[in-house]
Amino acid sequence: MKRKVIAALLMTMSLTVGSAGSVFAMSADKYSDVPANSQVFDAVATVTDKNIVDGLSGTEYGVEEGVTRGQFVSALYNMKLNLPVTGSHDFTDIEGREDTAAIKWADDLNLFDGLKDDFFQDNKFEPDKELTREEASVILYNYGKSVDSLDMSEGVGVTTGFDDTTDAPVSTEYVSFMNWAVGNDMLVGDDFLTEEAENYLRPTEVLNKAELAEMLTQYINLRNDQKQESADAAQVATNAVNKATSNNTSSNQNQKEETHTHNLKPNMVTKENKEEGHWEKELVKEAYDEEVTHPAEYEDVWIVDKEAVYDTIHHPAETHEEEQWVVDKEAWTETIEHPAETHEEEQWVVDKEAWTETIEHPAETHEEQQWVVDQEAWDEPVYENHTICYTCREQGLGNVIIDGQAGAHQIMHAEKGETCHYGTESIQVDTIHHPEEGHWETVTIVDKEAWTETIEHPEEGHWETVTVIDKEAWTETIEHPEEGHYETVTIVDKEAWDEEVLVSPEEGHWETQLVKEEWTETIHHEAEYKDVWVVDKEATTETVQDGMICIGCGAVVR
Repeated sequence: MKRKVIAALLMTMSLTVGSAGSVFAMSADKYSDVPANSQVFDAVATVTDKNIVDGLSGTEYGVEEGVTRGQFVSALYNMKLNLPVTGSHDFTDIEGREDTAAIKWADDLNLFDGLKDDFFQDNKFEPDKELTREEASVILYNYGKSVDSLDMSEGVGVTTGFDDTTDAPVSTEYVSFMNWAVGNDMLVGDDFLTEEAENYLRPTEVLNKAELAEMLTQYINLRNDQKQESADAAQVATNAVNKATSNNTSSNQNQKEETHTHNLKPNMVTKENKEEGHWEKELVKEAYDEEVTHPAEYEDVWIVDKEAVYDTIHHPAETHEEEQWVVDKEAWTETIEHPAETHEEEQWVVDKEAWTETIEHPAETHEEQQWVVDQEAWDEPVYENHTICYTCREQGLGNVIIDGQAGAHQIMHAEKGETCHYGTESIQVDTIHHPEEGHWETVTIVDKEAWTETIEHPEEGHWETVTVIDKEAWTETIEHPEEGHYETVTIVDKEAWDEEVLVSPEEGHWETQLVKEEWTETIHHEAEYKDVWVVDKEATTETVQDGMICIGCGAVVR
């Protein structure tokens, strides 16, 4: 479990620091709720020795106590050795308190950035309101970023690997802050106060003082590690600059003394060989069994010398009489089945339904003689050949030419200056009428076309006597009321009872009696170790040649 690993690391660190002459000032029995074998002992010792967090009293730290907003910012304020406060604030409920300066200081540094909009209400800080684990991670993140200028990208983890983050997830606004706190082991899943919640992150639960001590101790370790890494990086950079400067100086000297003839000799330098060794576990204290004798336990017991004497007084029942209704017959329901109501009457019974008959009548005809035309009557024209003048179309001229000379008709046209042309044409002179030709035939004449006659036949039947229902059979339900009478009865107001009356009280005396014999408990203490450096080879100094050096100008040639 992460928490137990951290506790082991802190124990190792405390032992290592102790070997160098610095140990926790907090004694093993200072707080009754933080024994020496508690997994939070070192964390509590760290924050109390540095005056970051106070205990509830001189003998109790308060591991299960919830941390308030004011207590949390006061702890961060104490980590910076009570820096001066500047600026103003809008809180209306913090004046005149021990944590007033710490709250103002935190507000000046914007340590509350990223908290939900409803974290502060009505311009109140509410310093005595308890702080949740996810809210604490937001404020500590801002502290590391603004106050200690930490690299906030280092060690970022995830909050999805815990058993309770599905049902009780981290608030959306706080996920990035919680990832940082979880990744750097400032919030871990194992709550030593609740064994069943071993892998629960509990983001919305109140931060307790045991978790506060672990959170701040782990933060201090992270801050120290980053500062040491920065210092180491700065030293490496300084060494590189010094070496580059030395090389440039040698080069400049060579350029200035190009005409100088060097008088060289071996350039002897001192080389530091680092100490070589390894780490080993050194026994600090052997494992041992501690015999703890627990004294016998006693208690005061009352010894009866004479029993108390009681007398029994019998009290009869207390009653009164009253008129009470006695049921002779319960209310009941009677069901009467009524038959149908009917009468008889004459009723027409259909033997054959009405029907329609269709009769097809043929056409009515007679025969007679009728003239049939074979050829219609027609007129025949009669033609004759006649001489005709083609100029004026006059015909019937007779002999137009007489003895080879022009006749009178030609002379007429000649006198008019016209040319006379003539010839013979066939001209109709008469018409012969031919009568119609035919013969007589016997034909059938339709006097009346074929037709359909429809005859509607009426229904056929007879009369019968039948029973007619006037009212259907029906069920009648009659509710009969309860039947009974009144009687005088005795009512018990209070049952008879026996009263115990003290006649003479018990007599006796107190004696001290042994509850548990004196007993011895054996407590086994594990061996304690510390990491010690074992030197395999001491650091040495030797003189070695590093190129040649000019006796005149001091230039080094390698």
